[in-house]
Formats: sequence, C-alpha cells, structure tokens
Amino acid sequence: MPVNTRLFAQGASCYNQRTKKSLNQGPMHQTPASTAAPLRRGWILIACMLAMFMAAVEVTIVATAMPDIIASLGGFPLLSWVFSIYLLLQAISIPIYGRLADMFGRKPVFFVGTGLFLSGSILCGFASHMPALILFRALQGLGAGAIVPLATTIIADVYNQQERARLQGYLSSVWAVSAIIGPLMGAFIVRHYHWSEVFWVNVPLGIISTGLLARYLPAAPHRRDAPSLDMAGIAYMTLAVGCLLIALLQGDELGRWRAGLLVLSVISAAAPCHCSRWRCGKAKLSLPATSAD
Repeated sequence: MPVNTRLFAQGASCYNQRTKKSLNQGPMHQTPASTAAPLRRGWILIACMLAMFMAAVEVTIVATAMPDIIASLGGFPLLSWVFSIYLLLQAISIPIYGRLADMFGRKPVFFVGTGLFLSGSILCGFASHMPALILFRALQGLGAGAIVPLATTIIADVYNQQERARLQGYLSSVWAVSAIIGPLMGAFIVRHYHWSEVFWVNVPLGIISTGLLARYLPAAPHRRDAPSLDMAGIAYMTLAVGCLLIALLQGDELGRWRAGLLVLSVISAAAPCHCSRWRCGKAKLSLPATSAD
C-alpha cells in the first residue's frame, strides 16, 4: 500500500474513533451548570420559566386594564405607544444583551435586565400621566430584552443536546399560557384592585426568579475573545425601527412629515447591509495554511 494511502486510512480511522467517542459521551462543550445535579437544574428551569412568563404576560395583561388606565391618566391618543414602546425596546435590546452575555457572562447580564424590568414595573404603577407611563414601559421593554433570550440561553447551557428539545417545548408553552392567563389576570385585577397592581404583580415573580438563579446557577467564566458591540449597527436599527413606528402610529398628526420618516426608516435599515457588503468586499480572503508531507 502506498504511504499516502496508508496515512489517509490511519487518519480516517482515528477520526471515526474520536467521533464515535464524542457521540457516546454527549456534547463536546459543557458549561459548569451542565454537570449540575438534577435538583439544581430543576430549580434553574423553574426560575427561567418564571422570568419568561413575567416578560411575556406584560404584553397581554395590560390590554384589559387600559380602559381604567385611560380613565385615570388620560392621553387616549397615546394609547398605542403603551404597547409599541415595550415591544420596540425589547426587540432592539435583544441582540445587545446577547453580545453582552457573551462578553460578561449570562448571570450578571440577566440580573441587570431583570432589575431594569422590575424597576420599570414598579414605576409604571406610580405613573401620574400617560407620557410617564410610556417612559416606564420603555424601561420595562429594555429589561425584557435580556430576560427572554437569556432564559433560553441559560437552559441551553444547563441541559445537554439530547434534552434541549424537550426543555425548549416547556419554554415555548410559557408564551401560550401567558397569552391565555394575561387578559384574565388583568380583568380580575382591575375589577377588584387598582390598575397599578397589573404592573406590580410581576415583582414577586421576578424576585423569586432572581433568587433561584443567584442560588443555583454557577457563574460562567468571561470570554476575553468575544467581539465588541457593533454600535453603528445598533444606532441604525434603533433609528430605522423608531422612525417606522412613529410614522405608523402618529401618521395622522405628522401630515407631510410621515413620508419623510418612512424614507428615513428605509435608508436606515438598508445602510447596515450596504456597509457590511462594502467591508466584505474590502477584506482579503484568508485561507488556512496547509502543509505537504
């Protein structure tokens, strides 16, 4: 047998043995939490489900309370912003928190997001007029942008690949449950209590979730090689989505300015694509070096 053919056969045999061994042992990469006891992982799962329910129910629980909120605070023309600003800030901050979690770890970033969410929830109950409520809802959405993706990421860190599909089903069911329970909870609260309880009902859930994760979730090491934040991309995305929402929600009051905001939104959305294509075209292709034996 020629030397090259024999070396290739030996290499293929070693590769097959390593692959078979890695499949038998489970996932190649394990975080400190993935080797935790089943009881500890169960508490982490409960904490993540509570946190995700807390953020998901805020989208629906406010709907049935809005008539009482409008009667108390006024500001009916700004009604749509109570919902839109929450979803807008959540959508914009999700990729930011994802990168920050890679840089500083899941645990501290999750706690910062939960703290912002709970602070916004408490302040919403003390709002005295509609612009203040919208501002505090923006703070809520800024915190929810960390809760939703990091809860899923923590579960992926804790459980191995064979278990993740089942656990993702549990997390997905939280959204279905919150969509059903949220309006019922909001109607019950405004019927028997003050409308501010709609926002304060999440505070105990957030405290329980944070306490469980602080107790049972190990701290992961920081990644020193994580890339920095793309501040230009964040600015473009915020400008594009913000201009689009203003044009759609306040188009009647804007008049002729509405078309200008729509054009600015399209330009802001297309600018990152053009810049990334330009950078890819300027970059040199680097191929791994090969050595001939």
